[in-house]
Amino acid sequence: MTHSHTATAALLDLTARAAASDAADSLRQVLQQAHALYCAGLEEVRAETFRSCADLSDDAVAERCRNAGAVWEVGMERSDAIADLAFSLWDRSPAALAYGEIADRATDLGVGLVGE
Repeated sequence: MTHSHTATAALLDLTARAAASDAADSLRQVLQQAHALYCAGLEEVRAETFRSCADLSDDAVAERCRNAGAVWEVGMERSDAIADLAFSLWDRSPAALAYGEIADRATDLGVGLVGE
């Protein structure tokens, strides 16, 4: 099982734990674990996206950007366009969506990553 599959499974498990939690300390712990997994997953997608675009022409990268809903704006550096592409790919992944659910639950209960 790859890291991204493991992270997705862990984030889905944490989503269930967050939904069942009303205790701020417990929810904060879930949110902190989820945040670490989110950051690791984003970095994995970013690195893979840069690897997969390394040998592509600018036109091919621009096409990948368009297909993913990322925009390669006039004057934008290639590396910035690829970073935006990576975020677009990550942002619609099951893992990122699961993190969003956890963050929403925490927000609803007034819980943040750092305690008061």
